[in-house]
Amino acid sequence: MTCHSEKEQAAATYKHGFGHHPLLCFLDNTGEALAGVLRPGNAGANTASDHITVLDQALAQIPAAHRHGTPILIRTDSAGGAKGFLAHLQALRDRGINSSFSVGYPVTEPVRRAIRARPDRFWHPALEQDGTPRAGAEVAELTGMVDLAGHPAGTRIIVRRERPHPGAQLSLFDLDAGMHHQAFLTDTPHRRRLPAVPGGPPPRAGPRRGPHPLRQDHRGRPLPLPPLHDQPSVAGAGPDRHRPARIDPDPPAGRRVGHRRTEEIPLPPAARSSPSHPRRAMPPPADRRHLALAK
Repeated sequence: MTCHSEKEQAAATYKHGFGHHPLLCFLDNTGEALAGVLRPGNAGANTASDHITVLDQALAQIPAAHRHGTPILIRTDSAGGAKGFLAHLQALRDRGINSSFSVGYPVTEPVRRAIRARPDRFWHPALEQDGTPRAGAEVAELTGMVDLAGHPAGTRIIVRRERPHPGAQLSLFDLDAGMHHQAFLTDTPHRRRLPAVPGGPPPRAGPRRGPHPLRQDHRGRPLPLPPLHDQPSVAGAGPDRHRPARIDPDPPAGRRVGHRRTEEIPLPPAARSSPSHPRRAMPPPADRRHLALAK
């Protein structure tokens, strides 16, 4: 989140900007924002302690009857794939929370080698959240072909490939294979159906909503600023400030008030008019020898 002044905790970001690096948690079923932490701009994306803090605060917002009686799927991108965070997700089961995870995983060289070695007969059509086939997409399991040492027990790795859509950012591996690949980790058992989207939510009966306003833009509506003519620093400056007519509470009668681009603004006068006659040559300077001798 970019800020244009040195606010508290603002720092340089990994995207070569300046601002904050917040961490938010949303409830997908209702679209509510459950918890959030405003972190410094140089905070790490995969810091397990920050993910644990935000998740615990979010779970505390869910009523106890749903927190302990409803299966909860925790979804993140690859930044939430820290081993410490995944271990914490499985430890929630000891507190009576039926939790499982589905987090993104980078397509590293071991993953690419496993994809190349996977025969086509092990690729299966991908399904959408409602159970319908996803056009041009296939999924395959790479568990046992990629080293997942240190991850919680029961962690599986699944990869999806599909035809790239226009504008997709493809790696050299994707360009060579002609397909876009995405991988994710999950501890969902084999008997349960997984969505095609990496880290995707379980199927829902209702229609899918658009982006959440807080995720789409941190300033979704105009700021509550007072009109300029109500600000003493501007309104009390007097007409000698040459303010535009649209912010002057009492514009002069000779000034025309327009609207944006429909306003006819006269061109400023030229700084110096060009003479209508040819310029006369400057007289030659005095003799340099006399000037040097001060004669």
